[in-house]
Amino acid sequence: LNVGQYPLCLVYDAKAPGKFILAYNPHLYHKKTIKAISDYITRILIQLCSKPDTLVIDLNIMSDKEHKKVSEEWPKPKYSFSVPN
Repeated sequence: LNVGQYPLCLVYDAKAPGKFILAYNPHLYHKKTIKAISDYITRILIQLCSKPDTLVIDLNIMSDKEHKKVSEEWPKPKYSFSVPN
C-alpha cells in the first residue's frame, strides 16, 4: 500500500472480511508508536462492535496497564480543572 500522500492510513481489506491494514510512513513513525495506535484502534472497534450505541466519551482507549500508570503513578495536577456542562 502506497502511503506517499498520507503518513498514516487505516484501510479496510475487502478481500479479507474483518481485516484492517494500518499503513504508515516508517520515516515518520516508530514501530512502537504504530503498535500503540493499532492497539487503541482495536480496543475502540471491539467496544463499538459489542455495544454500537456507546457514546464517544464512554470509549476507553487505554489498556489497564496504561490506565494504572496515568491514574496512580503520574503526579497529580497542582490545579483542579472542571469541564463545563
